[in-house]
Amino acid sequence: MSGQEIHVFGLLDFLILIAENSRRLLGWSLAAGVVAYAATFLVIPRHVSHAILALPSNPSAALGPLASVFQVQTAAQAAVLMSSPVVLDSVIEKLRLANSRTLPEARLRLAEDVKASVQADGFLHLTVLHEDGTQALAISNAIIDAWRKTTVPVEADRTDLMSRLTYSKESLAAVGQILQGLAAEGGASLKQPLTRGEAGATIVTIGELQNQYLNDVMLLPRLIDGLSRDVVKQPPTLVANGERMKRGLLAVPLAVSVAILVFAWILVRHAWRLAAQDAQTAERQQRLIAALPFARRTRE
Repeated sequence: MSGQEIHVFGLLDFLILIAENSRRLLGWSLAAGVVAYAATFLVIPRHVSHAILALPSNPSAALGPLASVFQVQTAAQAAVLMSSPVVLDSVIEKLRLANSRTLPEARLRLAEDVKASVQADGFLHLTVLHEDGTQALAISNAIIDAWRKTTVPVEADRTDLMSRLTYSKESLAAVGQILQGLAAEGGASLKQPLTRGEAGATIVTIGELQNQYLNDVMLLPRLIDGLSRDVVKQPPTLVANGERMKRGLLAVPLAVSVAILVFAWILVRHAWRLAAQDAQTAERQQRLIAALPFARRTRE
């Protein structure tokens, strides 16, 4: 080492360095921010369609005995189906979204713009992105309609459910007549005398049957026809230029990032210049520069 005094880089040197390079820092960061902001206007704005659906989290509990006969989709199952070929292929065909693409290509393209998931609020949220706001709404509604068709039972199950509905209606009417007779005649309609306790127990038993048949009569029509549009709690709504607004927010972090990079370069350059003041360090710097590939090509 030389006899020169080693200078310790302190806070004052740091502030001086910032002040001396303030124009460079501000200029580069502002330029990066302006370029990033201007670039957002070159991006085609994308519209966001958002819909909210409410499906039972445990449909088997609501169906009771019918759960073993017919399975209603949960919200999680519906979310998977909305992004599946079962639904998307129907939407592509209905809205003619394929254009010059094959069906698998159109399906992949549409799947990138469709997102269905169950959020923390328990509701199913469906979002669709598209350059055309009208088309975004059309796709959202088409997805909901195509998905609702998947809740309609197949023909064999539908026939069984309709037969059960007819039987439940007839049984409900018969049970109602029996209950009326018991209440009016004290068991005489059963063609045998009943004690007060027996009559009460019989009424309770028949009342339970009545509730079961009534539950069937109320739920079976919904199962036969599939889920209605009532599950849509928020119809597809439109947010214009949603993607452009998000990209515009990139201008600030990009400007900050460029400022950090520029200042890092300034610190490295300053440290290099300070190191060059020492003879031995300067000689090593020259050896380093000479070893670089571009320096070799220059000499050749």
